Amino acid sequence: MSGEWKRGDAALWQGAQVEIVEGEYAGNVTLRVVDDPSNVLHQVPQSEVQRPADVRSLVIPAIQLDGKVWAAACSRADTARRLIDQAEPLTNAIVEAAARALGLSARTLRRDVARMKEVNHPQALIPAAGGRPQGHSMIAPAVETIIDAVLEEVYLTENQPSLHEVGEEIRALCRQQGLSPPVDRTIRRRIERKDARDVLKARKGPKHAKYKLQAMPGSTLHEALMDCVQIDHTLADVILCSDDEHRTVLGRPWVTLAIDVRSRMVVGVHISFDPPSATAVALCVLNMLLPKQEFLAWLRIEAPWPAYGCPRVIYVDNGKDFHSKALIRGCQAIGTDLLYRPVGSPHYGGIIERFIGTMMGKCRLLPGTTHRNVQARGDYDSEAKAVMTLSEFRRWFVNEIVTQYHARKHRVLKAPPLKEWLALCEKQGMPRILAGHWTDFEVLLAFLPGELRVVQRDGVHVNAVRYWHPSLSEWIGDGEKHFVHYDPRDIRYAYLRAPSGQVVRAEAITPGIPEMSLAEWRADRGERSKLSQDPALLALSDGGLVERRAMIDNSTKATRKARAAKRAATSRQQTPPASRWSGPASVTPTRETAFLPMPATKPVATPSVYDGELWS
Repeated sequence: MSGEWKRGDAALWQGAQVEIVEGEYAGNVTLRVVDDPSNVLHQVPQSEVQRPADVRSLVIPAIQLDGKVWAAACSRADTARRLIDQAEPLTNAIVEAAARALGLSARTLRRDVARMKEVNHPQALIPAAGGRPQGHSMIAPAVETIIDAVLEEVYLTENQPSLHEVGEEIRALCRQQGLSPPVDRTIRRRIERKDARDVLKARKGPKHAKYKLQAMPGSTLHEALMDCVQIDHTLADVILCSDDEHRTVLGRPWVTLAIDVRSRMVVGVHISFDPPSATAVALCVLNMLLPKQEFLAWLRIEAPWPAYGCPRVIYVDNGKDFHSKALIRGCQAIGTDLLYRPVGSPHYGGIIERFIGTMMGKCRLLPGTTHRNVQARGDYDSEAKAVMTLSEFRRWFVNEIVTQYHARKHRVLKAPPLKEWLALCEKQGMPRILAGHWTDFEVLLAFLPGELRVVQRDGVHVNAVRYWHPSLSEWIGDGEKHFVHYDPRDIRYAYLRAPSGQVVRAEAITPGIPEMSLAEWRADRGERSKLSQDPALLALSDGGLVERRAMIDNSTKATRKARAAKRAATSRQQTPPASRWSGPASVTPTRETAFLPMPATKPVATPSVYDGELWS
């Protein structure tokens, strides 16, 4: 049967903190060690299990105690330890003699001995501060009831009223009932007694309470390069212009970043005006997989950026763009696991979130910045101050990464990320890279977006641009659609698998195609289409339409009038019918018959009056 121990009790066994699983039975108790991850159960004699000591008196560090108080406690502790360690029995005479030497009573010294057996520390013998016990209330119970009710109904709400406003309502209710009203300090103490998590949850929501008070002591542990890469998006805090001659204000760009957790090196970046999508993630992954030499040359940046390779795990949030079939299939094709953060727990991606915050702080130094919020922006006109284009911002952003972030000491690493990457490469070797058939173009096809198109005689038409490669000649006239991949970063090229099976890069053959992104190309076409909406041109076109109708109407009227006059002239020139039945008469040749030779004929006499009997 159970003894003094019961299930769930805290205890000490062999110096370790344990939890009682089953109470005393046959002189034994069943327990488990609290810090043992294996949760192995132990059955030990009850005599070996001790109650946990009350060590609340040790909360205050000893160095903060008064010197006289500490010296007195040490003197009492030394006497108690000597009495505990002596071999002879602890008689009253021995205790009284030791107590007189300390100036204490024998009863107090015996309590010191018992306390030192429980907590072997001088601070345990310091007497508690006097005064009213903590938590003891001196105000009337009716006032306490009013305070609790108003705090529950008014203070713990999403409206977040101030303490003074709540205090005024409490005092008003107390005065109405003839009670002594409390001051704000008393009300504040009642609030402090409540659970802080419950207060924040009621006033600011459960999410705020979670990230304000919930313990998050964990850390990310990865020993090898590219063991884990975190990817996330952000809307840059700067407004950009178009990359054409118009320099039209387009808005804020989206930045997709990938960072290696172990070395803190940025391994992938993608910048465009398109909102977060599977394409943006794919292009960032593509930048991560390939060496950066061509990318840096394209941006005209001379700086080292050795970070690239195939990660073991890509860690992302639960956005829709990270759940696309193209991204999942692409990661499976290269042998990378795609893991998602727990829902509603952004702190699991704290490394990439912190880096994004660092880079956005740099963006606020640019002309056209939007600053952190409306209050920080003040009267600053971001659109009027915008001067950078997307290509210029992309070059500036990457330059900040490779020349500033990579080259400066990291707060956690205590070394620059570039040095950390090189040191780990020398120690562990380069990360896994794609080999075999994985050429640069094959990687592009695995992640770039595309559309089905028919190969025509004048090329392949995608996004209002014509592309061509000589190997596509075999497909002309087959009428079948083939998947054409395009790069949203540069519209000059498209990629598709040729009849031979090899991936080829088709070049744009449409005249006047500049080096720009797909978003800028569409924006430029939109600006050109707006030229036809110029009021002057519209007025000119409208006037031309009216004039065109007038021209047609005038031509129609003139032609009808001329034809009517011609018919009238022709009818006046014709001979009356009666004259054709009289005797021969001289015929005056008209202008029309004057030049037509007529054959000689013998005149035939005809009666002048119709005689019907001739036809009977």
